[in-house]
Amino acid sequence: MKLNLEDIADAWIADHDLPIEMIQHLEEGHREICSEPCGSPHIAPVHVCSELDLPQGSTWIEVAAALLDACLNPMKQTHLDEVRKHYLTNA
Repeated sequence: MKLNLEDIADAWIADHDLPIEMIQHLEEGHREICSEPCGSPHIAPVHVCSELDLPQGSTWIEVAAALLDACLNPMKQTHLDEVRKHYLTNA
């Protein structure tokens, strides 16, 4: 089964938990994203942003980071902060 970010977000919204395979997929994507220049961001749907307490208009990259934070480090936003820093330094 090929994983995509929308399916992973929907799985988290349903259970507020993710299987390890999905978390690993998010981590791999996060490392790839933060090692490349910023491209054209794709905006996530409002319901996904709302469930993750992200502002409307957040990108799928921010969603992936917020999902990692929610699953691995709910008291901190380390992945989300890293993505936002990446945006600022590579925009």
